[in-house]
Amino acid sequence: MKNKIVKLIAFALCIICAFAFTACYDTGSDKPDEDGNPPIIDNVGGENNGDDANKGDNGNSGDNGENNDGDNNGDDENGDDDNNGDDLPEPKEYFRILTLEDGKSYAGSSLSFDVAAYDESDERVPDNKISFSVDLNADDGVEDFVRLSGEDISLVWSDDSKTSYKILFTQGVFADCKNVPMLFCVSATVDDGKDVEKTFRITYIGVGADGVIGSVVFSLEGFTVGYGYFAEPQYVTVYDGVPFSQTFADFLAVQGLTYGNTGSIQSGFYLEYISGLPVSESRIASDLAEILNSNGFDIGSLWKVGTLGELDFTNGSGWMYSVNGVFPNFGFSDYFPQDGDVVRVVFTLAYGSDVGGGWGDTFADFADYKEIMNTLAFIRANDFFGKGKETFDSAVSAVAVWNASQSVLDAQTQSLKAFYR
Repeated sequence: MKNKIVKLIAFALCIICAFAFTACYDTGSDKPDEDGNPPIIDNVGGENNGDDANKGDNGNSGDNGENNDGDNNGDDENGDDDNNGDDLPEPKEYFRILTLEDGKSYAGSSLSFDVAAYDESDERVPDNKISFSVDLNADDGVEDFVRLSGEDISLVWSDDSKTSYKILFTQGVFADCKNVPMLFCVSATVDDGKDVEKTFRITYIGVGADGVIGSVVFSLEGFTVGYGYFAEPQYVTVYDGVPFSQTFADFLAVQGLTYGNTGSIQSGFYLEYISGLPVSESRIASDLAEILNSNGFDIGSLWKVGTLGELDFTNGSGWMYSVNGVFPNFGFSDYFPQDGDVVRVVFTLAYGSDVGGGWGDTFADFADYKEIMNTLAFIRANDFFGKGKETFDSAVSAVAVWNASQSVLDAQTQSLKAFYR
């Protein structure tokens, strides 16, 4: 009898704890009021919801708040619990694109990032429902979030896939934030006024007297036309306040290459072509050629030997770039690099669908090149550790194809790390 009483008491305590956990789990509810909690901040982006036909110069999520109690409490004597949690819905990922990085220190005074949030109906949350706040001291033990206005953060560009924003760490509420960790909150108002948010701990550390931010890992690629790397992954020094258009122009000059552009280094820079490249004819892979033809892209010829630019081979060709795996919706002159960025300048034949940066369907399941590029650049910078280039060149050949799989990239990365150590 005593054992039965103990078991009944233990069971009752389990039920009480279960209800207590359920009551605390609703992380998708509306944001708390102003009693020391982050306020809902004013919209920065205005009414631009990405419907503008102009595409620019270049071509932890809130939970859904639903608790699945179920009818089966797991007390079946046979242990046949039909509801074992496998059919519970996945938490809703409202922020599908958010390119800030938690825990990161930024040396550059200008920081650009992308946002795209979606509601329960998978409809894009408009820009005027996205807002921002910041707690300028993450370690003082007090939540003291302030709303960001147009003087603190600006909208760079908005299109059908995402909206880009820029903050300057040297002005507005950020003016005295150097070397002090802060909490940066991105909020989206979704269904029925519910607010969901993600918060990032970031630190602006600034630069020294020489203005050097650090370096990016950079590559210049002709995978789609069958020419591999024009410039293999390598470190390129970047400076505070210098747009990537200038860094890129300087790099080409060192390589003995020239280029044509519209706009200027400081504004609206669009890369039309690069001259001095070893291109003379089409080497487009047969599988890519077939996909291009089936999507309405007729394959033509190169306009000028040694020059690669827009309208070469197809009417959807031209130069694009990605940063850390994301293709920005703004041009080189609006991109200010941060230390550690991975930048790929790539040639597309189909408005980006063949390189992973198209606005519509893509032609393949494109891999993430960040790790392999970092590995290749590190080995190159250390003069191949005295072991020669054969293994390095083999890896480069394996990954420098238009539709290299993630498994191929991962295998080559592991092989490189095993050999050059």
